[in-house]
Amino acid sequence: MTASLFQVTRATGYLLTLGGIPIAVLAAIDTWDDTLFDHLIAILICAMGGAGIVGLGVGTLRWAGRFLPPAGDPFDTPGTTVLFIRDFDTELRPFRVDSPFHHLTAEEFLADEVNKQIGAMVALGSPADRVVPLGAARRYAHDTSWQDDLAAAAGRARCILAVPALSAGTKWEFTHLRKTGGHRRLFLLTPPDVDSDDRIWGPDRRPGARFAHAVAALHWGWFRRLPTIARHGLPEHPALDRYWPQLAALMTEAGYTPGADPGPGAVLAFEDDGTATILRPGATTAAHYLEAVTNRLSPDHPPPSTAAPSPASESSPA
Repeated sequence: MTASLFQVTRATGYLLTLGGIPIAVLAAIDTWDDTLFDHLIAILICAMGGAGIVGLGVGTLRWAGRFLPPAGDPFDTPGTTVLFIRDFDTELRPFRVDSPFHHLTAEEFLADEVNKQIGAMVALGSPADRVVPLGAARRYAHDTSWQDDLAAAAGRARCILAVPALSAGTKWEFTHLRKTGGHRRLFLLTPPDVDSDDRIWGPDRRPGARFAHAVAALHWGWFRRLPTIARHGLPEHPALDRYWPQLAALMTEAGYTPGADPGPGAVLAFEDDGTATILRPGATTAAHYLEAVTNRLSPDHPPPSTAAPSPASESSPA
């Protein structure tokens, strides 16, 4: 994220916005002739061409601001904050997928509801960011201080939201929360079930989806990864049963008892001893997830309705 990229992108946006109408008018004049049909074509070119160029310019101006680092420190936001933890390498993996051209990352999916129902959603930013991803407000920490920053933010946060991840950094975060008691404010959210997931994001990587991925990569600032994404698409959004054993092993090493696969759309909380409890299975909207979280956070929250089953009880015969 540099000021020079911001300046170049903003200048391009202004040129497109201010020059769209004159360019469209000149194109219309060039096609203007004596027949009524030619007049209609010229008017159509002027209207559609002008609107398209101006729209592109306005979009470019809005995008330019994401090259700038956030103003102020989001971790010091007055009032309640909600810390979001995830793996940097997979943070742009789709969490909610509706079609090849409409997919949301976990924080895009959750941010509006979190900000509305609990407090400002904040996160540490990836050093690889060239534009600020949509969703949580970010602090960009140094490699030598990110653990201290994360620990301080977790201590101040009303709660901590996490999505499944398998990195060493995520393991450290889970371990720190367990050792400091922060795990009692930790909620693990599994992706919702989407019928079209395998068809859209499966190994065939159809051309339409790859094109959508490439456009998304430009939007997110993944310039160096663009050639790979254009050829193969975004990283596959795996079925939960494929990565849960690995995640359960990681959390066990961090001091938790995660239990068996909770299924898609699950909201997991953790008791004093680190045992996972399923607050809600099968969530499909951000409001569903946040309802379970806010109920748990209320001063007189009811006792958990569903305990996460142990692998042994899952496999034992009835």
